[in-house]
Amino acid sequence: MIISPGAGFRVLSSISTGGGGIKSGASSLRRFTIACTAGPNTLRPSPPPDRVLSAHLEEMPARFAPRRVLVLSKITRYEFEKQKYPDLSEEELAVLLAKKGSNLKKLKDLNDFHKDQARKVVQCFSERDIEAQMVNRYEYGPEVIDWADAIFTAGGDGTFLLGASKVKSNSKPLIGINTDPRRSEGYLCLAKPDSADFSKSLDKLLKGQFK
Repeated sequence: MIISPGAGFRVLSSISTGGGGIKSGASSLRRFTIACTAGPNTLRPSPPPDRVLSAHLEEMPARFAPRRVLVLSKITRYEFEKQKYPDLSEEELAVLLAKKGSNLKKLKDLNDFHKDQARKVVQCFSERDIEAQMVNRYEYGPEVIDWADAIFTAGGDGTFLLGASKVKSNSKPLIGINTDPRRSEGYLCLAKPDSADFSKSLDKLLKGQFK
């Protein structure tokens, strides 16, 4: 999904989960448009889709050509547990998590897979001479957001919503990448095939051919 967050956020494109990828424009806006402008716990009816779309297009650049991008990477469960129990060894943490029904090795494997995918996303930008900076949730704030021409989230829906929650400009694109399409849908992110082959998806975005 690609959204223009603004004050709160407004969804400007939605995903077809039937394998067709993202559908953009007024047709998808009629199907799935929300506005969160009165506070974090209040939903209000959206303005007419054509008004939302036209206002968005007036502020968006003619083509997607960022010079600097920010990649917001999720905190994995493995990282969370290591931060929660900093004084435990790997063996001690494995025993503790086993009592809770979790497998530390599996969590670490998932962590390593995500980190590898996030690094590949950054590499895709570098190969196209686009400056990229990767941050986690604790480093994500106004300074790095203002630095970037566009923001990509690497994780799932939760990471995407975190990214959207702090972007205040309607002209700053926010695009979600599902870093583990094998295990999760990522309804707010690029469709599974587009996330899995992000290099190809990025080329389409830069050429204005992403549909």
